[in-house]
Amino acid sequence: MKSYHYAILILLSLLLIIPIQTQILNVHAYVKLRIIDPLYSVPIPTTPGGEFNITLQAPSQSIVSSVVLEAPGKTCNLTIVSSEAKNSQQIIKVHVPTTCKPDLYDLVMYVKLGEAQYEEVISHNSVWIYGQELNSLKILHITDAHLDIDARGYPSSWRFETGIHLAEVLNATIVLITGDEVDLGNDVNALKKFREASIKSRKPLFIIPGNHDWAGAGPNFPRLYGLYIGPRYWFRILDKFLIIGLDTGSEGFIDTEQVEFFENICAKYKDKVKIVLMHHPFFGYEAWGYINGSWKEFDKIQPLLYGSWAAQPSIAREFLRIVEEYNVALVISGHIHTDRVVIYNGKTYFITTGTTGGPVREGDFREFRFLTITSEGVVTNITAPGKDLFKPMNAFNIEKIVLKTFERPNTTALLVRVEKGSEIKLKNSLL
Repeated sequence: MKSYHYAILILLSLLLIIPIQTQILNVHAYVKLRIIDPLYSVPIPTTPGGEFNITLQAPSQSIVSSVVLEAPGKTCNLTIVSSEAKNSQQIIKVHVPTTCKPDLYDLVMYVKLGEAQYEEVISHNSVWIYGQELNSLKILHITDAHLDIDARGYPSSWRFETGIHLAEVLNATIVLITGDEVDLGNDVNALKKFREASIKSRKPLFIIPGNHDWAGAGPNFPRLYGLYIGPRYWFRILDKFLIIGLDTGSEGFIDTEQVEFFENICAKYKDKVKIVLMHHPFFGYEAWGYINGSWKEFDKIQPLLYGSWAAQPSIAREFLRIVEEYNVALVISGHIHTDRVVIYNGKTYFITTGTTGGPVREGDFREFRFLTITSEGVVTNITAPGKDLFKPMNAFNIEKIVLKTFERPNTTALLVRVEKGSEIKLKNSLL
């Protein structure tokens, strides 16, 4: 008979679950009035007393009457500082009162469209107010969820939701999700399911696309991924940290537009600790451990690169130059459904994590990673306890963890079952 460690977390729905819009019946009507930035996939970090911009897609005659932040048990009214119309968009600058408590908030805007006609538009989990100086980040890394295929007897969405809620159990600061959110980019039901699962999180998520998110979408990628998840590439400032999301597309490398974007952002925020998310890893299957080199001698590095990067030497060389010149601390990826860790020139960590919900090789398992990066750019706790940094399957085995939710009116029970042999040790908890 198997032994289990049990952790039962019973939470009021007001502490965990935000009501979600489960159907978008008219895509064209929805697009006419929506918040483009920030989104649940790229929340804006700010502090009490801070300011940030909102990009609203709206008819030209519309007027934003008020902006509110809502979290379980909390409401915060923002002050509109300025508003600027640009074509079909409005850029609204808002001020956060000093009385606003730290939490992950829904952004709610009330927009006047005509005589006595008001519309409410919401961007779930899109504003993250943190209340203290961040000297380190505890990062939970999920990748290659592949909603919604079978993952050894469980829908991959179950594995994904398990990872999302483990961020709460493990008290992660943020969650990084590096592509292949869905198995087919034109699967609207899978896109909706991913969105609905994501906005249940009470931790901020930062998400970039992978090649499967492009698969089947073609020219509709911006309308599909853009509507249900978010932008292709982006950046966010988080206290001492700069987080940059890049899109390696369907072919496995960034385009020249993103190379320019990457350098411009790094140059603008030179003093920040830089974290880069991208789906396809830079280094290939045979690259492990400590590697020293220089973009100036790229021909020596090129054989160690992942195939899609090696086939684009001019772009790969420029990417490596930016990494070196601007002291990028962490590049985190997925795609290959197994682990790789390269420490480049002793200071840049290229970390690849195995799939959370996709297919795995014989003898492998599905994973998530839980690591720490300090404000000095030092990366620690890269592997699960007892695992070898430079061997495969060195992250946490998510197949050893089963999470179930039981919903009642105004109450949600969350059962986390951790099987014997798991690297995670949980004590019975009641929250």
